[in-house]
Amino acid sequence: MSMLDRIEMVTLGCADPAVVEAAYCHHLHYRTVGAGRVSDQLAQLWGRQDAADSEYILLAPADDAQHFIRLLQSDAGPVYRPFSAAGWSAAEILVNDVDSLAYSLADSPFVVVGPPADLSFTDRIRACQVVGPAGEALYLTQIKGDIPGFSLAPADRTVAWCFVVILATASLPAAKEFYRTRYAIADAPVINARVTMMSAAFGLPRNHRHRISALTLGNPGYLIELDELPAAGARRQAQQGLLPPGIAMVSFNCSNSPDSDESCILAEPPYNGRRVNFRTGVSGEMLELIYSNL
Repeated sequence: MSMLDRIEMVTLGCADPAVVEAAYCHHLHYRTVGAGRVSDQLAQLWGRQDAADSEYILLAPADDAQHFIRLLQSDAGPVYRPFSAAGWSAAEILVNDVDSLAYSLADSPFVVVGPPADLSFTDRIRACQVVGPAGEALYLTQIKGDIPGFSLAPADRTVAWCFVVILATASLPAAKEFYRTRYAIADAPVINARVTMMSAAFGLPRNHRHRISALTLGNPGYLIELDELPAAGARRQAQQGLLPPGIAMVSFNCSNSPDSDESCILAEPPYNGRRVNFRTGVSGEMLELIYSNL
């Protein structure tokens, strides 16, 4: 059984969290459920002491108290284009009608860069790609039917939760080995699929096929998708002491015990007295591990 049960939170680095908050609440039907400033304890856990006292805003989908997007104030750093470098590249969010939602985003802060289309390997998943006001890449995804080998249910509201996070990696085997050996995530086959935002970032044809693999978490409705970068890919850059731009961190809910004694109990939301650990993956990705049963 995987030690990572589900995706609980995605953290976005934002120059102005209030602007991003308004966009998510107005156009993607999220709601504000908390706000505050990063504590010294949390910044120290991340190893990013300069992030202490940074403003954050916590968002959640409608009628949902288990999944969050955290908007974290961060000074503008190196220019980042989604999928151009190793690290967290996109968050995939369940929606119930992707065509209608994409149409509603016209003239909004969310720029549709890939109009709704069925995926290259199944017509039971339909998605569009957008870039949000913090420079983050989002897949808005509609599940239209059962997909063999996956436990994915259709969304029960206009916009639901993040069920997949996409990690760009220079080495697919190394990334798979990291999650297999450290977090007991089962191996998965490698397929060749269109990743149009990655192709655009490297000037490749839209129909170029990239090597990807979808790793299922302990709760089979959640996945980490690994996308192998072209050879020109680089490591994600950030200002010293701060989090990287775009999708800076992903937080996973865990039911097992911490894998080290470096964890700490955090009072602020959404931790609410739970024990939390922090790790960096082989592709430079930042992970928070939130332990629910301790």
